Amino acid sequence: MSETEFNRNKNDGEPPIIIEEIFTGKDVEEIWKNENPISFTSELLETYFRKTTGNIDVDTQLILATSEFHVNNLIFLKENFTLTWGTYAKLLNLLAVMLNLTDGERSEDVKLISPTDLDLVLKNKLRELKKGLLQLNLIQSPNITHGKGEAIKPSDTVLILEYLHTSFFNFVQLYYFFANVKRKVTREIKEVIINLPTPVPPLIKATKIEKPKEKVEEKVEVKKEVIINLLNASNRMLKKKPLLNKLRNPKKKKHMRT
Repeated sequence: MSETEFNRNKNDGEPPIIIEEIFTGKDVEEIWKNENPISFTSELLETYFRKTTGNIDVDTQLILATSEFHVNNLIFLKENFTLTWGTYAKLLNLLAVMLNLTDGERSEDVKLISPTDLDLVLKNKLRELKKGLLQLNLIQSPNITHGKGEAIKPSDTVLILEYLHTSFFNFVQLYYFFANVKRKVTREIKEVIINLPTPVPPLIKATKIEKPKEKVEEKVEVKKEVIINLLNASNRMLKKKPLLNKLRNPKKKKHMRT
């Protein structure tokens, strides 16, 4: 789509599109600086969906898919445009409109989009994107005063369209499936009994336990007696050793010749 085609029919008289404020400028900044942006975005989306829908059991697969979509969009915007965090947030909220593919209530039996319907969906999304950019005043115009980093050039819209053709339109069937197919979510609650450890009283209440001194002295005396007995036995053996040697090796008597 060229710049002329994009700006054609600005005042078409159609009602404005609904752009939900999913992210604020502060949210986007925290996502970008977070070590795990997808996980952090999932937490934000889970909180958002619970507030807006009142449903506690949020579809985790849907949350993960949309989180990756938003994080990839932020990476694209940061790599191609120098904008304020608030402007990044507006663009992310606008691109989130691409995911509004529901046909009503989500059902477990949903067919994929036919080629004819798919072509119609893509045309509608392009029209919504154009209207959203103009509605949020995100296109630089001589009639509107913008601060630094608060809008993009009209020619930059081509980059966004090329990005959507590669990152979104090729996977619109997948996003349509996530948006319309209702998956069963069951909450399992398991009771676990954990024995609490016995509380340890403070040291000030501790009681000092001493061993009886008599028993300690008896042990010492026994050890001394054993050592003395061993020494006496050793001495006796040393005294008897010469006699034993004589008995074991008797000297031969010399015979005198006559």
